[in-house]
Amino acid sequence: MVVDCKYDGQAGQEAARPPAAGPLALRDPQPYLSNFAGALIDVCFTGPGPFTARQTQAQLPHIWLADIKEVLPRIARLSLPAQRTVALFATDADPKQFCDGVKLGPWDVMLLHGCDGTVHHRMHGPGSWGLIAVDQTAFITHSQALSGSDAGLSRPRSILRPTWSAAARLRQLHAKICDLAATTPSIMSHSEAVRALENEVLHALVNCLAGSGDHVPSPRRHVKIIEAFDRVLTLRLSEPLTVAGISAEIGVPERTLRACCLDILGMSPGRYLRLRRLNMVRAALQQSQPAPGSVSELAKRYGFSELGRFAAAYRETFGETPSTTLRSPNLHRRGR
Repeated sequence: MVVDCKYDGQAGQEAARPPAAGPLALRDPQPYLSNFAGALIDVCFTGPGPFTARQTQAQLPHIWLADIKEVLPRIARLSLPAQRTVALFATDADPKQFCDGVKLGPWDVMLLHGCDGTVHHRMHGPGSWGLIAVDQTAFITHSQALSGSDAGLSRPRSILRPTWSAAARLRQLHAKICDLAATTPSIMSHSEAVRALENEVLHALVNCLAGSGDHVPSPRRHVKIIEAFDRVLTLRLSEPLTVAGISAEIGVPERTLRACCLDILGMSPGRYLRLRRLNMVRAALQQSQPAPGSVSELAKRYGFSELGRFAAAYRETFGETPSTTLRSPNLHRRGR
């Protein structure tokens, strides 16, 4: 399945058609991010401009694949199911992407195995990336059959730096299967062909694990602190919050929280808090019926007491004023 999504900040620039008939244009990118093999995804945009994305999905009996191309800088929080082994990797030549604070090289693979937690995947601009989610039992069985051991799966998350040939093979298979799903979907109904493709992907993943010359573990303590930080923001984003108060609530020194945010999120906790609030206001404006006072009410609801500063920060972040967002036609308001 191929899904084209366009998120345009300019009024009157959207249209919608079902995927089978052509591109699906959306003002809200969340539907595009809602189908990740049981993963829950939340996106915080960090820069201005119209959002456009293309996602191609492929489903095998025990494997789910996605090929994604995006244009805007953002931080995505992926909450992954523990029963899957997940491989995430950049597919552009010069990736400006980070997983839990670790920069992904052109051939790196982030492997998450039995990781029932959150991964922060951030992009500093346009980029493309791939994701492969495998039934964990199938992956362990295949790994033991090929290598005689599953010792390489002792860590829940790590950055693999496999040999060039192993990494290239994984990406070639990923691209081939996603292309088949987009151009020749009927092949996915042939059980023998699908089984052969699945075995090749499993083999390629095991080879990446076995041939990795350098496992770079994510800073787990920092990840845990950021997960606690995110929980506070999710539950209390509309309340008065300070960095000092949040630090005290999650039980870490303020300087530690700042260091963790710079490491994992690439910014200070204060800036991330402000961006999360701005994104919440924007989402609410896109779903609201235009009404007098809507902008100021929403700004105050999400912690912005000075409306002038709020409007300036909003325009700087999203490239348009809050009132423009409110006036723009929206699929959610009309009902799809």
